[in-house]
Amino acid sequence: MRWQPGETIVRRELWRGRPWMGTPVLVVEDEPELLVTYLPRGARFEFPDGDWPGDGRHPWHGRGAWEGHGVLMLHRPGDRYSVWHFWDGHRRRFAGWYVNLQEPFRRTPIGFDTQDLELDIWIPAAGGGWEFKDWELVDERVADGRFTASEAEGIRETGRRLAAQLDAGERWWSDGWAGWRPDRSWTATPLPPGWEKMPAEPLTTGRLLLRPVTEDDREWLVALYLSIGDTPERSERELDDAIERWRSLGFGHHAATLRDTGAPAGVIELTPVAPGGRGDEVEIGWAVRAELRGRGLASEAAAAVIAHELGRGERGCVVADIRPDNAASVRVAEKVGMRRRGPGRSRSGDAVDVWERCGS
Repeated sequence: MRWQPGETIVRRELWRGRPWMGTPVLVVEDEPELLVTYLPRGARFEFPDGDWPGDGRHPWHGRGAWEGHGVLMLHRPGDRYSVWHFWDGHRRRFAGWYVNLQEPFRRTPIGFDTQDLELDIWIPAAGGGWEFKDWELVDERVADGRFTASEAEGIRETGRRLAAQLDAGERWWSDGWAGWRPDRSWTATPLPPGWEKMPAEPLTTGRLLLRPVTEDDREWLVALYLSIGDTPERSERELDDAIERWRSLGFGHHAATLRDTGAPAGVIELTPVAPGGRGDEVEIGWAVRAELRGRGLASEAAAAVIAHELGRGERGCVVADIRPDNAASVRVAEKVGMRRRGPGRSRSGDAVDVWERCGS
């Protein structure tokens, strides 16, 4: 999915996987290694209702639209930051760069999603070095429940690494963007209806598409749970809980479907270890439809979900409770890079081996 220059798309800021704010931006350039967007003057901000951390509002809540000169934003795939360009004054003098720490952007059918990480670095065009913005505010975000202490330290470590690169003179973006000007015909447009309900772009592997489970998956997913020994009541409850977890926590079970046919293949489960889902670990499980077993689909899907979960920076480890006699699941755990941590107990009280894969 590539966008054309001048095309309006939706930039959504997330909290725990749920849209927290949305605004329209215009595409300047869309290449495999660089996405450049422009936030024009008058672009409206919208804030969906929800059970949000702190006082329940996005930090920009109450701001109706972007004022002053527009902002040019440079995004590289995989980076935990974007580079914003600011201008001021009636002559549109270039003011400087704002390194905005955020989760790596992910494309959606209507634009892209990211999660702001609060901490930023300001680099004035006039020189004099750089400065951190909102360093102390990160602690406030821990206090109001937006970040965990470990997430906050990870954010600050990203900031320190970027600051060290700036001190070493390492800046990948071109100074030429400071002289960029928008097309005179580019103006802000309204957000499309339902922008806040559009799911994030699914994860993909060579053979699979992985997306949040929905009510539309109930029939085949309950049948899958029944086939592996769950009761009808437990199967229905598992799906209800999974759908609610995506709504309330921003993560949960992924439905796996075959990319070539769209047929359901199985499910990768993500379940909180700590109450409320705010801990440093999340539990993973997997199940594949009987006719598709033995093809390596479970390990292919689990590897993608683990990489995504650890890459978000919110988890230290992904763990799995596996019965010692479940040789098939042990093979999957080994194939996706998990190691045996030691004995434990499952949520149902069964004796299990705890397997783990942790981030760096």
